[in-house]
Amino acid sequence: MLRRQGFHTSANSLGPDGMVKGTALDNNPVWTIPVKDPQVFDRYSSVGPSMINLIKSLNGVGTEDDSLLGETWSSKSSQALFEYEKSMEFAELFDTPDFNMDHYKVEKGVNERFRATAQYMKMRTLRKVNREVFIIPHEGFDSHSEQKADVNTLFNTANTALTRFVDEMKVQGIWENVVIIMGSDFGRSIGPNSNGGTDHGWGGNYFVIGGSVNGGKILGQYPEHLSKLSDHWLSRGRMIPTTPWESTWHGVAQWMGIQSDEDLAAVLPNKDNFRKCDMFTDQDLFVDGQVPSYNCATMDSDGDGVFDQFDLCPDTPSELAVLVDETGCLSGSLAPSTSLMPTSAPTVTPTETPTVSFAPSTTGPALVNVGDGLSSYNLCQGNCNIDADCAGDLVCFRSDVEGGSVPGCSGVTEGTTNYCFTPTVHTDNLPLILIGNGLDHGSYGECQGDCDSDLDCNGDHLVCFQRDSSSTAPVPGCDGTGVTGEDYCYHTNNPLIYIADEGTNLGECQGDCDSDSDCDGDHLFCFQRGRRSYAPVPGCDGNGISGKDYCYKKCVANGMACSDSSACCSGLCHGDQTCRDALR
Repeated sequence: MLRRQGFHTSANSLGPDGMVKGTALDNNPVWTIPVKDPQVFDRYSSVGPSMINLIKSLNGVGTEDDSLLGETWSSKSSQALFEYEKSMEFAELFDTPDFNMDHYKVEKGVNERFRATAQYMKMRTLRKVNREVFIIPHEGFDSHSEQKADVNTLFNTANTALTRFVDEMKVQGIWENVVIIMGSDFGRSIGPNSNGGTDHGWGGNYFVIGGSVNGGKILGQYPEHLSKLSDHWLSRGRMIPTTPWESTWHGVAQWMGIQSDEDLAAVLPNKDNFRKCDMFTDQDLFVDGQVPSYNCATMDSDGDGVFDQFDLCPDTPSELAVLVDETGCLSGSLAPSTSLMPTSAPTVTPTETPTVSFAPSTTGPALVNVGDGLSSYNLCQGNCNIDADCAGDLVCFRSDVEGGSVPGCSGVTEGTTNYCFTPTVHTDNLPLILIGNGLDHGSYGECQGDCDSDLDCNGDHLVCFQRDSSSTAPVPGCDGTGVTGEDYCYHTNNPLIYIADEGTNLGECQGDCDSDSDCDGDHLFCFQRGRRSYAPVPGCDGNGISGKDYCYKKCVANGMACSDSSACCSGLCHGDQTCRDALR
């Protein structure tokens, strides 16, 4: 596109070149930049004439009956020979005062590639280019194990290479005309694997630097939750990006001289899959940018009268604009599922019994049954099963239990279809919050998860409430259902407490005991568990440590412990008041 506008361009690579390949129509081949001086090609063949001239004659203009394979071979061979001859010409100039780079320290790897790039940029006038792109690879970040040590080394190497390159650009006087964009073909998972590394992901953070970059700020939207609570969560710590790659390249392309929407769409073929207001402009990225920032709150990209910020159907055909509702979608049609803005925080004024107050409305959004099994339902959408099915702070209104109208939504419920709505909660309990999986021991506070054992909970009286993979069982002292199958820490007055191996004088719910004599207290006995067992200890909460044994209380009759606690106690024995008759 830049060539069509009169710019002299060059696409270059010191590694993979797929990203900068143009179309066959533009005939702008990718140059391969050598990091070392080219070696002299053997110019003589056994048949006498110059080898290079012989190859040129064999791979010159083809005929109509040439095969596609033959044409491709000839094209690649001709390009390689042309690059070779030009590289030989350039190499002869590298030792001249104008193009000498001896001051630039040479090291293998990415530093060597940046140096070769700087040397070619120094010859830009001789090469007759005023717009060019270089691809510089820096490998080794696919760190499935020992990530901390490996990545620190890679970062240090990259930092050194960037520092030297930036210094050279300033010496050449072109730093204000250079931009460096760090990219990756895939991100990393946000949680570690069992080998101390991370696995393939999607979303990630990237930087843009340059002499004219309007820096010192973060663009894009950081996910509200780095867990299954996020609409951007896929699985195992993989996050869908909140901002498309096209946003960054859109602003860079404008800065380089591509301005029209048609040309930008040709350069960025996936751009139109996103709202225009999601694209960064050159003014967002550069101090000398010309195109003002887009604003979703004031833009109406599809011309339907609904600003992009509130438009759930951003590609409505202009001829149908008169038929859309306040969501920007055709009246009666279903808007695509999307995250809502966060609701106001719930009040926490304690009451004797937790209550939920409703504010029925006949003027809110209409109830819409969008079907079963979706990952996220928006306000007044169904059919949800639990609170975790609802987006943001919404909760699931159980029509089969509560019936009637859904607070804040217009219309009447359909049978047993459940809908998401905004409650006003009055309770002294904390809400269940999933802050991540596989974190270090002691990382989870009260009503936080996903814990795997009591050791994961941070507090003497916090233990891990274990649930089955499909369970939404209520967690004691916590509000909501949380995420199905995830486990949460909760407060108890009777947690299993590990004192020491072969402990003595242990109290109720303390361990590790080996015999009843290790337990110090009336009616305390040692509850023996298997070597790797998490068997529940009567009268105590939590799982404790696998295989450890804990002291517990039994009811006694005539000085002897009951062999069957159900015959002695009203439920679990915990204090004399639970014992039947004269037992204590």
